[in-house]
Amino acid sequence: MSESTFGFMSQVFFVDGLSGQKPKRPRVLFQTTPRSHAARVAHEKRKAVKAPKHVQLEPKTEEPKRGEFQGAVIRYNAKLADIPTSIKIYWNVVVPGVKPLFTLFNTRCVTNEEWLPYMAQDVFFHAGAAAMHAAHDQLINPEFRTRPSQIIYEHRGKAMAALRTHLARGGEMNDAVLITVCFLALLERRFDEIEAHNTHKRILGVLVAARGGLDALSPYIKSVLMQYEFPWAMETGASVLPRTQRRQPLYPSVHSTELLIKHIRRLPDGFAILALQGKLSTHFLSILERFIQFESGELGLDGSPSQSGYMFDDFWDTFPPLSLRDTEEPSLDNLLFLCLLVYAGVRYSAIPPVNNISVCMRASLKAKLLQCHQIREPEVEECLYWIWTVAVTAWRQMDGTLDKPGMELLLRQRIRFRYLGSQNEHETVLKRFFWDDRCQKTCRELFEIAAKGQASSDV
Repeated sequence: MSESTFGFMSQVFFVDGLSGQKPKRPRVLFQTTPRSHAARVAHEKRKAVKAPKHVQLEPKTEEPKRGEFQGAVIRYNAKLADIPTSIKIYWNVVVPGVKPLFTLFNTRCVTNEEWLPYMAQDVFFHAGAAAMHAAHDQLINPEFRTRPSQIIYEHRGKAMAALRTHLARGGEMNDAVLITVCFLALLERRFDEIEAHNTHKRILGVLVAARGGLDALSPYIKSVLMQYEFPWAMETGASVLPRTQRRQPLYPSVHSTELLIKHIRRLPDGFAILALQGKLSTHFLSILERFIQFESGELGLDGSPSQSGYMFDDFWDTFPPLSLRDTEEPSLDNLLFLCLLVYAGVRYSAIPPVNNISVCMRASLKAKLLQCHQIREPEVEECLYWIWTVAVTAWRQMDGTLDKPGMELLLRQRIRFRYLGSQNEHETVLKRFFWDDRCQKTCRELFEIAAKGQASSDV
């Protein structure tokens, strides 16, 4: 590893002033509070392993606030030596890639420095390391899903062993155990190990119930579990983490002229017309407003001009009308909310694959779109066409090709909206919603892909 790579590691884990070869004596545990007995025992077991030779500080995009880590024991030892590159990728690529999503939806961002102190606990370390390696691997390994890097399997195995050891010793069912099980479930789902994923999910539900339910957990851990479970619940139609009663959706009355004008004055025409027809809830209109503010620069990554921090703990709280299962055809509100989750990743993440929520939601959005059989009012049909285009775009690969689900969606879109003949007609509809030069370029490329796909299917 390079000196700069280890330098970044030392910054993240607050290990200062280290350089050169360490003497052959019991190494010091670098910590922010007096070491515990468990930390001393764990250190003695590892002290024979040599530490890396080079540590050098280098600047990074954001400096974590040290005050947030009071009480956390951050150990420096050789087992950290194989993850600094993944830490660097996580901190400089993954975190900036997901922050816009949470800002746009006014939701707590759990993909930040808050979970790093849990790396000091043996029960969680390898689960966290595996997750960071997985985030890194998907950017450099074209066979990430079918043949992930071996280091991920190694950390996953060690994470399972650490969890079993912790439980066998009668260890406390603390927050570190909860996020360990959650991260293991995340890894298994990422690699399509559905049986193992479901087992971890089931255990997670039991552990949370034993702790008194979601509301008995610390706010951060509650948000972590709810947000990671959110795409799984959308995928399966069932949740292992029962939530408390959510807010009821409100729809503006046609008589609420002032309120409607406030909400729609800056919206694209397509959304404004739907709002005037009473088809969009006030919750959804508020989200659309934040997209407008973010695009214009009025809304930064730190929150809105009038409010610091975040308002919601997870995406269900952000948008209460959202349902896991639709007994009938999906509502326009539900489709639009899922679409904006996907759109945020496609539009505002420099590298869309790092945005896990957006990537997961594209499958849910695809499934719901394929349930839409009825022809609706013209204004709704136009909006559906825009939603469909966003969904197709989300399945594009880095090389511009479409994954198989994306191609299926694209061909179904052309069949449903066959009355839109020319490319100009397609673009005219799309410009009534969120649209820019990149959307136009993508639309034209998709039009060409659809023509080729239709030609090959006719052969």
